[in-house]
Amino acid sequence: MHFHFDDGNVILWSEFCDECYSTKEQESLKNAVVQSAVHCYSVEGAYPDSLDYLKKHYGITWDESKYKVTYEIIAKNIRPEVKVIPLQESKK
Repeated sequence: MHFHFDDGNVILWSEFCDECYSTKEQESLKNAVVQSAVHCYSVEGAYPDSLDYLKKHYGITWDESKYKVTYEIIAKNIRPEVKVIPLQESKK
């Protein structure tokens, strides 16, 4: 592919693409955590008490240097609230 941009637009395009990828990665991680919790519920009859339980028993993993995942338990029979928060990357 060949792109022709005026001064500075290549950098803006690149940052935009990285942001889109990051957003999709966050969404995929959130979906994976939610699906693991739902799978646990279907197998065990209750949502897991913690992310550590999902890690240990259902193999869920993520790059903890890039994302913080919050897992808020509401009740054993109500799907937990999951949020994926990107951590600031230090620019070199």
